[in-house]
Amino acid sequence: EEDIRSCSRREKEVVDFLIDNGSRQAGELDCDVVRALFRKGLVYLDVPVGNDDRISVPPLENFVMNRVLGDYLESLLYKVFVSIDEQTTIEEIASLLEVDLETTKTAVSMYCRLGLAIKK
Repeated sequence: EEDIRSCSRREKEVVDFLIDNGSRQAGELDCDVVRALFRKGLVYLDVPVGNDDRISVPPLENFVMNRVLGDYLESLLYKVFVSIDEQTTIEEIASLLEVDLETTKTAVSMYCRLGLAIKK
């Protein structure tokens, strides 16, 4: 609530709209207002991933992915990450890994948001 007090009237309107109506795709809201809210940590961006989407992983320089044994989520994220290729759909990756499709899509969306993967 303290964060909202520092918002402009327009920012408050957008926050209220999102609370009442749920998420929106890029371009449906004022870009400058969304950026301001994002910088304040009041909204987050998501990359929608479809069943038939294909993803590529560009060369990652100096990237190290440490793994902790026994952490289910981390192991899952690692399996999905190393399985991504430009030829295989998200649905096929989920099937090959025997992982829930929605969970796979969430993992891929996170990689795209972090800039580690790109939707084709």
